[in-house]
Amino acid sequence: MAQPSQFVLTHVAGMSIKAGVTYATADILATYTDANILIMKTDSTIPITVSISGTDAFEIEFNETTYIETGLTYVFNQDCVVAIAKYVATP
Repeated sequence: MAQPSQFVLTHVAGMSIKAGVTYATADILATYTDANILIMKTDSTIPITVSISGTDAFEIEFNETTYIETGLTYVFNQDCVVAIAKYVATP
């Protein structure tokens, strides 16, 4: 039986996010060409919400991880930091 693939996350960069600014995944991917993961970080003391492509905003939890897909936009209600990362297959 084939063994399942194993991956690790490698951090590529961090982005300082400003409240109310729209961030497009196309811009993130153009800047960080090998990235494919967005990690939204919060310490839970100040609730942070995010709207993805115009959806109703929802609260994120510490280290909320999402795959970066072209064509999406993110708008946060608070200044915060997001980590940009990539999945790397392990041998």
